[in-house]
Amino acid sequence: MIDIANAAKSFAGRPAVHDLSLHVPRGAIYGLLGHNGAGKSTTLGMLLGQVFPDRGSVSIGGHDVFADRGRALGRVGAIFEAPCFYDYLSGRRNLQVFSRYTTKVSRAQVDAAIDRVGLAARIDHKVGTYSHGMRQRLALAQALLPAPELLLLDEPTDGLDPEGIADFRQTLLALHDELKLTILFSSHLLQEVERTCTHVAVMREGRKVFDGDWRERATDDDRFMLEVDRHAEALAFLRTQKMIAPQRLATAAGVDLADINAKLVHAGFRVRAIAPVARTLETFYMDQRERAWEVPAC
Repeated sequence: MIDIANAAKSFAGRPAVHDLSLHVPRGAIYGLLGHNGAGKSTTLGMLLGQVFPDRGSVSIGGHDVFADRGRALGRVGAIFEAPCFYDYLSGRRNLQVFSRYTTKVSRAQVDAAIDRVGLAARIDHKVGTYSHGMRQRLALAQALLPAPELLLLDEPTDGLDPEGIADFRQTLLALHDELKLTILFSSHLLQEVERTCTHVAVMREGRKVFDGDWRERATDDDRFMLEVDRHAEALAFLRTQKMIAPQRLATAAGVDLADINAKLVHAGFRVRAIAPVARTLETFYMDQRERAWEVPAC
């Protein structure tokens, strides 16, 4: 659905995206992760045709975003940066006004989008009375009006309370299942990305440092937790025995936790607890700050 090849963009001589290549298959829910200034918004801007790359290509559905803009973006819905509406108009009227700038839609299509985002009860109220969560739902309804195959979302849960985040997540998953959408969204909320996305791309300083199923990479790391008296001494002992990794609390190749437990007990250490650490997207993401991994081939 999305193919970015060797795209680069600088602003006033300062690189924002370096040689970015990314493939998002049709039907995926892809999370775009990175610190502030990592290049996430620039990447979404290029996909929406709002930011012209200095070099490289950007295509959606096989159509170049800049050479064939109409076909590339004709079936794309987006929430990019802070959505703006006319506060003195109703939610329904806002949808009718903004849809005229993109594509002709029927009342039935508007009603269907409103129902899908759960805004029917308040759609005829003025937007000025809406909460932040309701505005996000209205923005999502607007993104659904072109009958999209692809949704591009820039920090869609930013500023929402926990209940609003959970509701938005469930709505997004339902839309993915019902409409068979491909979804690419950026977020700082790693737990939400973990619960929602099938794949992730991680950017750092404008470069892609990981792309794919993070769980497959995480299985290579045999980290564990250890509660033991004389903790520092116990770790030093295990390293002299070559049973754990040099820089982190992870088992060395071919070593089992039962072996570590037995070795510590035999050496006179009192082991209170030892168990594998459940890997999360947060721990995986933080590892990107510590390791200079090469970008895997896509």
